[in-house]
Amino acid sequence: MTRLYAGLLSCALLVGTAAVRAQEVAPILHHTFDASDEGWAAHGVNARATVDHQHPLEGAGALRLDYDLQRNRFGLVTVQTPAGSLAGARSIRFSAFANSHTTLAVLVQTPGGTWMAPFTVNKGAWQRVEISTYDFVPITPAPSASPDARLSMEQATALSVGDAAVLIGLLGNDDVARLLGIGTGPRVLRIDSFSVTREALPGGYTARDGAVFADTFARPHLGWIALGGATLRRIVSRTPEERGLEARYEQAPQRLVAFMRPIPRGRLRGMSRLDMGISSATAGLIVVQLEEAGGGKFNSIVEMPQQGGHRALSLELATLTPADDSTVRDRPIDVERVTHLVVIDATGMLGRPTPAANTLTVTGLRFRPAE
Repeated sequence: MTRLYAGLLSCALLVGTAAVRAQEVAPILHHTFDASDEGWAAHGVNARATVDHQHPLEGAGALRLDYDLQRNRFGLVTVQTPAGSLAGARSIRFSAFANSHTTLAVLVQTPGGTWMAPFTVNKGAWQRVEISTYDFVPITPAPSASPDARLSMEQATALSVGDAAVLIGLLGNDDVARLLGIGTGPRVLRIDSFSVTREALPGGYTARDGAVFADTFARPHLGWIALGGATLRRIVSRTPEERGLEARYEQAPQRLVAFMRPIPRGRLRGMSRLDMGISSATAGLIVVQLEEAGGGKFNSIVEMPQQGGHRALSLELATLTPADDSTVRDRPIDVERVTHLVVIDATGMLGRPTPAANTLTVTGLRFRPAE
């Protein structure tokens, strides 16, 4: 009889554990777009959201957004989320398709401001996207918000997906848009199988042994803002020091190619050095830049070998010099204010006069404290 009771108790515990686990993994929100737009609506001039039954990645349909990429013209798809409905959310997962090399972004609207997590998409290919709620950085914080504030999904009132070129204001300056090769005109975005879940994801920014990796490259997508029309892929390796991104593009006169990684403000507190590897198939001039909240920009220019090659860098942050367009020029960098790491191929502006195809890889990206 004792054995019978023990067996029944064991079964009850297993059933109870399975029920709790099922509750944890069940999505808070899951939209397949097989039969309808699930409440998503287009916002922007000439923006239109429909269900595409001809080109889904899975199931019977995908959400399609047709929009015009134009100066000060937003193209977004948005779904309303009543306050409290996403409480406990830890990740957002979906697949995205675009008809051009571009950077898109997920936006979360809260009473305290708008939060953004960017990701890159290569032309004509579906991209799996897995974003942690810890990845979001504020783009329009409330005046009373703390500089180190973090997103609370419990307060989310709307979720959106849109083109980052407009979201971060790059089309507000014609000269900047020209330098970065941002073309305007009709665009198409598709989204499939959109879920918000309680499941945690591998850290996108990881502190280990006192150091901070700007990107662990552990997600299926690249959480960067990529500008200049490059084709991007992740470099997957066993160690964080060997992981990174690879970019294929053309160096051209009067053209910049740039890759920008958002960094939550305060994440680099106590860091004094940046270790990274850069490889380039051609000779070139690479700018490594850190940007502060408020417009402070500090950089180092790295000259790549004549026949291309690899450079292992260890940059002391205090020795970075103010960029020409920095709003701060009278002090060293303040690492507690850093919000972006930027890698720029400036060869078209500072060096090579004729077009040349290039493959650039960036690996490591480890910030560490003084020894």
